[in-house]
Amino acid sequence: MRPVRTPTSTAVYSLPGGNEDNFLYGEYVDGTLKSVWELSPEERTLLAGGARVSLFIFGSLVPPVALSIDRPFCSSCKQQMEWQVEPQAYGCNCQDRA
Repeated sequence: MRPVRTPTSTAVYSLPGGNEDNFLYGEYVDGTLKSVWELSPEERTLLAGGARVSLFIFGSLVPPVALSIDRPFCSSCKQQMEWQVEPQAYGCNCQDRA
């Protein structure tokens, strides 16, 4: 998994001496930093097969954390897509609105 920049990202944290592969993109929502992560095709296959997501917390001070699933963004209109029963995938109707 890797953090990704979304159309709603308003913050970026960088690792000293790192490059954009080390950036943590996020947005502040009600005083909380939300970071969106993208799964590789292999990770998607593992999850579909019943694998689980692990959360590692480094250090002795444990901040409150949470994991959730977010809808993907449309690459054309930059809005979050909706679940479509057929073909059982997320999609966007932005071309229908044009």
